[in-house]
Amino acid sequence: MSFFEKKKFTIATISILVVLNLVLISFLTIPELKNNRSKDRYRTYDHAAYLAKKLEFTEAQTAELREVMSGHRTELNAVKKEMNAKRSELYAKLREPQDDSVSIEELTGEIGFLAGQIEQINFDYFMNVRALCSPEQLDKLDQLMRRMMKSRSSPSTPQKGRK
Repeated sequence: MSFFEKKKFTIATISILVVLNLVLISFLTIPELKNNRSKDRYRTYDHAAYLAKKLEFTEAQTAELREVMSGHRTELNAVKKEMNAKRSELYAKLREPQDDSVSIEELTGEIGFLAGQIEQINFDYFMNVRALCSPEQLDKLDQLMRRMMKSRSSPSTPQKGRK
């Protein structure tokens, strides 16, 4: 091979490697960007407006619903934060050389208790929403709740808008 052929070969090889790196980087980052967008969309989605529309709430009811939702979200986030801290503590035990089954049982029990608190907070939230409803709106809320519970109970069926 002459000097020019070696140079052409080197340039071609480097070009191919650069293109392959760019393709690899795009495959790694695009799904992450897509997930961030869907999380942002969930955070910015106006759940109160959706529920108010489905239940045909008045403006006064919608304002009360927003207050109930705000309190619910604050309470729920506090418990979820505590639960995540307990999970982190639990999985940190995997790195420890000795088996500490007593503290593992305690942590899993605390996580289970917090999961129960989350269910109670959600139940209380829906009871508060029910209290805002007129008798006609209660039927619509019950239909929404049945649909929601059905979608939560069938893990093999993907929920609309989720993968």
